Amino acid sequence: MGYPCRFIPRNVFDLATITSTVTPYTTTPLVNLKNDRRARVCRWPSAATISLKGTWNGQGFQVGGVALDRFNLEPAATVRFRGFSAADWTGSTLVDTGTVAPYNAAALGSFTWGVDPLGAGVFDGYLGQKYWNAWFAKQTILSFQFDIIDTGNSWNYIEIGRAVLGDYIETGYNAVFGIEAGWNTKTTQDETDGGSIFSDGRLPRRAITGSLECLTETERRDMYDFTRYVEKRKVFLASFQAGEAGSMERDYTIPCAKFTDLPKIPWKAPTAHSMRFAIVEG
Repeated sequence: MGYPCRFIPRNVFDLATITSTVTPYTTTPLVNLKNDRRARVCRWPSAATISLKGTWNGQGFQVGGVALDRFNLEPAATVRFRGFSAADWTGSTLVDTGTVAPYNAAALGSFTWGVDPLGAGVFDGYLGQKYWNAWFAKQTILSFQFDIIDTGNSWNYIEIGRAVLGDYIETGYNAVFGIEAGWNTKTTQDETDGGSIFSDGRLPRRAITGSLECLTETERRDMYDFTRYVEKRKVFLASFQAGEAGSMERDYTIPCAKFTDLPKIPWKAPTAHSMRFAIVEG
């Protein structure tokens, strides 16, 4: 059965009032953390600790997962997320990830990129698409706080592209074998008169295709409503090895995904549904 597939369709981080103990640069404000456009990021001057706080001003939301996407945090950095029972970051601490490294896999998996003979910069920064995510028991929280520490960052600033927080839906069975994870790119190639291959580079993005099988009636309903809600416009978090950690979860998770085509849900048998999907980084 393996690890479950999880989706966060609705990002309640976008509904919160956000404040920070460190003021971002004027041109890269906090509101950019709610912006789906990849060119919009939030950037802070380096500081001992950045506490990013959010509240819904008295309203509570059920949450089960959190993610930070496209950041420049380095291996020595730490991240901590907490969710509270009161709207002002007091009361009971209902969620606490603990202070952890901002990577789902040390050294980007089992192969240590950046050592001889490949050179120190071959895979540095994971092509600018680093992310961190964490799962926890679902809780209804009224406020939350990220604590981010990266005092030795070589860029002398902290940058994060997107924050995700919300409740997830989960399928009982993982995606069937045959799911494909890889990179989509619009890089074009042409041959010069001398016979060399010239590449006009474009930034690659993660892409995952496959099928969810053996969906129960409840799961079918959830996936039907989920796909109607996000359509091809909204971003969502998708993880096909949720909770495994390491390079497997990293490679099969996209914190800010979009459907390239809106899935259909075939009815194969009285109690069996399926859903083929194709998603890319939004």
